Amino acid sequence: MKSDFGSAIAQIASEKGLNQEDVISALETAILSAYRKVSGDPAPNAIAYFDPQSGESKIYIPKLVVEEVTDAEAEISLAEARKIDSDSEIGDEIEVEITPPNVGRIAAQAARQVLLQSLREKERDHVYDDFIDRVGEVVSGRVQRVDSRGVVLDFGRAEALMSSADMVPGERDRYRLGQRLRAYISDVRKDLKGPVVRVSRAHKDFIRRLVEQEVPEVQTGTVEIKAIARDPGSRTKVAVAAAQEGLDPVGSCVGMRGTRIQNVLRELGNEKVEIIEWSDDTATFIKNALSPAEIQRVELIEEDDQQVASVHVDADMVSLAIGREGQNTRLANRLTGWKINIRSLEEEKEAGDGEAAAEVSAASAEAPAEEDSAQEDAAQSLSAEESTPGAG
Repeated sequence: MKSDFGSAIAQIASEKGLNQEDVISALETAILSAYRKVSGDPAPNAIAYFDPQSGESKIYIPKLVVEEVTDAEAEISLAEARKIDSDSEIGDEIEVEITPPNVGRIAAQAARQVLLQSLREKERDHVYDDFIDRVGEVVSGRVQRVDSRGVVLDFGRAEALMSSADMVPGERDRYRLGQRLRAYISDVRKDLKGPVVRVSRAHKDFIRRLVEQEVPEVQTGTVEIKAIARDPGSRTKVAVAAAQEGLDPVGSCVGMRGTRIQNVLRELGNEKVEIIEWSDDTATFIKNALSPAEIQRVELIEEDDQQVASVHVDADMVSLAIGREGQNTRLANRLTGWKINIRSLEEEKEAGDGEAAAEVSAASAEAPAEEDSAQEDAAQSLSAEESTPGAG
């Protein structure tokens, strides 16, 4: 049968989400701190032990077993050591009990605040250790409050902050207290007040994790997400590739009749998600990235550490390739890593015709001048011959 002490420790551990060993360790630290405070003895090497079954506390100090004691605080003679442990030998370290008679009262009167502080620190460390390993995961929490800092989500034993920068534009007004919300854990760090967990719904990897959860082929690695470009709340492009020959990576992510991608879209509200096929051929990848526009030709220019793609499209495709406020080109730029310039084939043709006409006009303008020059040269030559003595 567990003692009352054991039951109390088990209850504290359960309420705080800690191991019983953590609670006992915190209690031992508290007892030692209280002993030092009340007795005035710093006892830097002292060790406290607490027995959860009996509720007894004891304090020991380690001492070195020597032939002749020169430092009574740190050493003990072999004869005295063998009274404690008959197997003691010279050079051994033995724990000598220094428990004061009133240690129970000391623990009861002075350890409470220290114990609570130790438990808080243990709990904070436990939360940090738990969440630091979950960075990059999507978690679900309840909206606890919405304030100037952002939205605070409750995960039970921990809270997480989603700042305004991590919110999807337009979603803030839809958050309600108690609402269950999914978010991406972007960062976990320690602070003076405890661990700070930061979550995001605007992070591009939030989309990555949602797709992973809905597409078994992505989970198993037969389909790989190669790149993501996102304008949160508006539009996202996801480039995927198949690691297995014959597998359609786009079809796998979209699902039959769009069922898989629809589950992702429901989480994102009004945001559009386009799944495109990645290619190791840069020109092909850029064509795919500019979907739904039809691309006629892509010219790649690499110079001065710049990567520029000159993309040629029909005139009726220019606006579609560029997108509203340049969004389609901007996302394709992020997705591929290339600066993309959209050019109309018709404009190029007109410009080319104009240049050819200018060349013909210039040639025509130069011809009379050449003829006049030739005539002048001939006249000058004839005049010279006529004036030469003996000519005729």
